Amino acid sequence: MVRFGGLIGPGRHPVNYLANKTGIKNPKAPVNLIQQEDCIEIINQIIKKEAWEKTFNAAYPDHPAKEDYYTKTAKEKNLNTPDFDQNGVSKGKKISSVNLKEILDYQFEKEI
Repeated sequence: MVRFGGLIGPGRHPVNYLANKTGIKNPKAPVNLIQQEDCIEIINQIIKKEAWEKTFNAAYPDHPAKEDYYTKTAKEKNLNTPDFDQNGVSKGKKISSVNLKEILDYQFEKEI
């Protein structure tokens, strides 16, 4: 089984949906994203290595804070920066892709 993080691909990036949003919760929560090219290659590696009985969580291994990542990415894409709610404690978790490295010896091809 493969459980992918948020997908980034041609014409698809979560920042496009957040660009004009306000009051976004959990600004310090880590992002768990993955590029489409990596998704395809991970599936290819699972097939090649016949790793059928394993569970793979697939997200890029760097997990910047949501506010930092989406603000930076919005600026790079010339979009309005999202507004984050700074009240309260941010909740979130980092998705570990350790099985990709340990079982498939997978190296991510594209940064998020």
